[in-house]
Amino acid sequence: MPWIHRDDLVAAILFLIDQEGLSGAFNGSAPHPVTNATFTKTLASHLNRPAIFPVPAFVLKAGFGEMSRLLLTG
Repeated sequence: MPWIHRDDLVAAILFLIDQEGLSGAFNGSAPHPVTNATFTKTLASHLNRPAIFPVPAFVLKAGFGEMSRLLLTG
């Protein structure tokens, strides 16, 4: 799962705004992606919430429809 901290993304956007010679699409992500399981456990830990069991893909699809692809794929 590629991720990026909000502060890093804002800094990247501000940098790109100042660069007149750049064009096209740019991706922002941390240099070391983690698995969804690792991300979920870390997030739960920081929120002081349990991360007991994974949510099956069909539940995400039923609940989020097309947006579930953001959670199920990269």
